[in-house]
Amino acid sequence: MATGRAWPAQPEVQDEVAQQFEVRDEELVELRKHFVNRKLAALDVITTQETTGVIENSEEVWMHPFRSNQFDFTEVAGFPEVQLPLEIGKTWTSYIHPGKGWGDWENTTVTSVYRVKKQEKLKTAFREFENCWKIACVSTAPFGDSKHDFWFDAHYGFVRMEYTNYQGQTLTFDLEEVIEK
Repeated sequence: MATGRAWPAQPEVQDEVAQQFEVRDEELVELRKHFVNRKLAALDVITTQETTGVIENSEEVWMHPFRSNQFDFTEVAGFPEVQLPLEIGKTWTSYIHPGKGWGDWENTTVTSVYRVKKQEKLKTAFREFENCWKIACVSTAPFGDSKHDFWFDAHYGFVRMEYTNYQGQTLTFDLEEVIEK
């Protein structure tokens, strides 16, 4: 959810969004089994809410992925990003430098190469999108390579994100609901 404020960590370029994670006590043991970063899992901390940053302007749309708890490995995957304008075959490269607090991944570099594959029809629980841009991303890091696909709609943004991490785990996020306020 957009907060209407600048994100304090980079207020000159990022807007703040709030994320909420529903975690029931009885799920905690199972949840920890899915952490990829063993040092983070050992901290015995589960996040239920946080704020992070997004960028949306005429040149790019970019966001921090959902990266808390069992979603930790998205920190070392290509972040959801589009460089505008989009066209089939367009490519770009981004770098992620996980710093202090990211356990096993601290002080590494992840290089992500993005390629716009096509425009296609996509159905989610929310609705069917006629012309979603499919962007493929390969991320290379010292601990292994990951692959990701993002579907981007000009009005709703990232409506599907599919990840396959360097250990072969998969994760899919789909847009299910939009609440207008």
